[in-house]
Amino acid sequence: MNWLKTIRPINLLIIIITMLSLRYLVIEPVLVQLSAMLKTELVLQMTVLQFSLLVLSVILIAAGGYIINDVYDVEIDRKNKPGKNKVGQQISESLGFNVYYILTATGIVTALALGFWLGNYNLALLHIAVAASLWFYATNFKKSFLIGNLIISLCVGLIPIVVGFYEIVPLQEEYFHLSEKYKNFNLNFLSYWMIGFAVFGFLATLAREITKDMEDKEGDISQNAKTLPIVAGNAIAKIVVVLVYGAMIYGLYHIYVTHLTDSWTFWYFSLLALLLTVMLILTVLAKTKGHYHKVSNLNKVTSILAILYPIGVAYMLYNSNLL
Repeated sequence: MNWLKTIRPINLLIIIITMLSLRYLVIEPVLVQLSAMLKTELVLQMTVLQFSLLVLSVILIAAGGYIINDVYDVEIDRKNKPGKNKVGQQISESLGFNVYYILTATGIVTALALGFWLGNYNLALLHIAVAASLWFYATNFKKSFLIGNLIISLCVGLIPIVVGFYEIVPLQEEYFHLSEKYKNFNLNFLSYWMIGFAVFGFLATLAREITKDMEDKEGDISQNAKTLPIVAGNAIAKIVVVLVYGAMIYGLYHIYVTHLTDSWTFWYFSLLALLLTVMLILTVLAKTKGHYHKVSNLNKVTSILAILYPIGVAYMLYNSNLL
């Protein structure tokens, strides 16, 4: 149970759902519709086993990242979250290091094996870069001025991008010949879907990380941290978070008005925009650790809802209402 709490199973489940959602509720339904329109079969290029290895690699590296984060947070968590960090209590720091190395190394080896199978070792470089980023985040940048926030936000934003690299790039290569037969044929628009989810994930995580820094400010000060709330004050940190939520609301509005004008998108984006607005207001009004914690939890709920949006997308694609 202690290990289960340390690797953040809910967060890992969110990663899995995100990757499955993009593959099976966006990319595959698009291919089914295009196949019907072009009267030719377009199929996913990765097998189920290959995709499973991709998900496994990402999960192992993420789990390792959570463990090394807790190893280096033992002292500061005694102040900010007493009893929550199991490393240094029920789990020794040395064991934490060993399990981190095993999980991360296994994740990288899995990525290399998958790259060998797919004939492209370069794909594994992204996994190595993320693993290195999580290490440097935990050891050097977590409590630095914005850098740690940006590292974690980028890692979250890369999850849809990873799916794009593994799924969409091979599709573009495999079906490039169709561009000769069909003048405007390309699969670039699938990349825009991945980018959209990546940007949402990046911004939501950035806002949540800064909010958590405001929540943990007292304990962070005792450890000489240099987070945004400590260096610039809560007022400035709140302005940054409000601007991030404002940008997300505008982004949803812009996508609906210019690209996805269907009723499902209208109602779903309206719900997301409402939640973002509530978080914006609660952030402005927040004064205590409990207030910031509630905003942080609502942020996670909103992120989970965002990755479920493709359920309606798949329904519309299979019913010819989107393409």
